[in-house]
Amino acid sequence: MSFVFHCIYLGLVFIYTISVFYEDSLGQGLASKGKPQEENIWSEYLLAGLIYPTVYELAQLMQQGFGYFTNFGNFFNACFILISLANAVINYVYPPFSFVCKLTMIIMILLSVVKTFSFFRIFKSFSPIVTMLTYVTYDLYAFMIFFFIMILMGSLLFDIMQV
Repeated sequence: MSFVFHCIYLGLVFIYTISVFYEDSLGQGLASKGKPQEENIWSEYLLAGLIYPTVYELAQLMQQGFGYFTNFGNFFNACFILISLANAVINYVYPPFSFVCKLTMIIMILLSVVKTFSFFRIFKSFSPIVTMLTYVTYDLYAFMIFFFIMILMGSLLFDIMQV
């Protein structure tokens, strides 16, 4: 049941993003004027999409007590819900193309990708693929840190040469 509601929530996020960019491309949205969208109904839909996961996680928290946070998956779910709530509120208060809106949307989408992968482990045909991607991501972690350091050092050289 959680997987179904997660897919519905991702659909709402997708529709919200498309509607904001479509209105902005037409020049009709308040995003193009740099003002918050007070009549932004999609933020309310995003909040409504969080009702089931929030109630489910709160029920688990009340049942397990503070032992709930000993499991990393539960801690991750709580962070996802908090970031999603913050995203909906921030998108309601600030213009959609402001830095804070973009940042919370990026964090929320990254967390939802990880959550979707964890749901895909349930299906027999997706389980090997998700396991493989988990190991590849873990193995590439050290390489990406090294690669980032090399890019940073290269950019410092260009900065020193004022290129």
